[in-house]
Amino acid sequence: MFFSRIKNLLGALKPCGQVLLYHRVSPTLSDPQLLAVSPLCFAEQMAYLSRNAVPMALTDMVKAAIEGTLPRRAVAVTFDDGYADNYHYAKPILEKAGVPATVFTVSSAVSAQTEFWWDAIERALLGQKGSLTLQLDLAGESRTWVLSGDPGAYPEWTVMDSFDPTPRHTAYRDIMPLVKPLTPGERSTVLTSIQNQTGVDAGPTKDRRPMTESELHSLVESGLIDVGAHTVSHPQLSGLSMEEQAAQISGSRGCLEAIVGREVTTFAYPYGTQVDYTTQTVDSVKHAGFTLACSNFPGCVLNRRVDVFEVPRYLVRESPLSTFRANFEARMRGAK
Repeated sequence: MFFSRIKNLLGALKPCGQVLLYHRVSPTLSDPQLLAVSPLCFAEQMAYLSRNAVPMALTDMVKAAIEGTLPRRAVAVTFDDGYADNYHYAKPILEKAGVPATVFTVSSAVSAQTEFWWDAIERALLGQKGSLTLQLDLAGESRTWVLSGDPGAYPEWTVMDSFDPTPRHTAYRDIMPLVKPLTPGERSTVLTSIQNQTGVDAGPTKDRRPMTESELHSLVESGLIDVGAHTVSHPQLSGLSMEEQAAQISGSRGCLEAIVGREVTTFAYPYGTQVDYTTQTVDSVKHAGFTLACSNFPGCVLNRRVDVFEVPRYLVRESPLSTFRANFEARMRGAK
């Protein structure tokens, strides 16, 4: 017990930077992938960080860690994908709290106003009721699902639940991991097939759309929020050829720089776990001129012990402030 207390005390005194990962800040009734944090919850979290931590821009935090000058209780806020709610809901809250942030943006979603693939599948399978048979060719195999039931009766269902209340939920759970590793071209073909068979248009819907070019440009005007790249079309990079990876990585940077009128130097790997990119992917990110890249696995940023091309992040989901606070403080005490 004595040594445990000493260890916790030493951990609390060690500078530990936390990079937090969000996706959406929006009121929503349905969120099967657990991507959204409500505006009220987000405002409480940012107010807590403003009072009890040292909010820093991501690039400043990593630079301080490299130089060995990271302050205690440093925190950086990031977003992945580039949803419009980052502009309409998150931006005012961040400005009020004085908390900097980086928004990693899928460039083609902004420039072409295309729907994120996971939202398209959710809308087609869980956004309507009725019965039909869905047939898809995936990984060289023809698969069939009988869709039925009313998913609208179960708005709080998520993929973390152990049961599927309707066959539509089962199909959704089955199809999502099959689509994730597809190339952008293969994914587009599957999405078109799903939309044609279910009679759902190509979207995006008002509440799930990406930022427009104008919104993205306005996002960075205050200087509090930075824009980073998140590839052209959000593929699983580890499944692409090196040429395709390079096009996704460098292409996103060029497109975003043209939109915001400034240099884009940070990058986040889509999905971001260690099976979603490779050492060759990291090399491609370096070659494209980025100076920092974020992953999606947990870990603290410590003085002189940070890999600038695999910066760890902690995923944040909707929760009471007491849970957010407990998690934040536990990570501070457990810094390694």
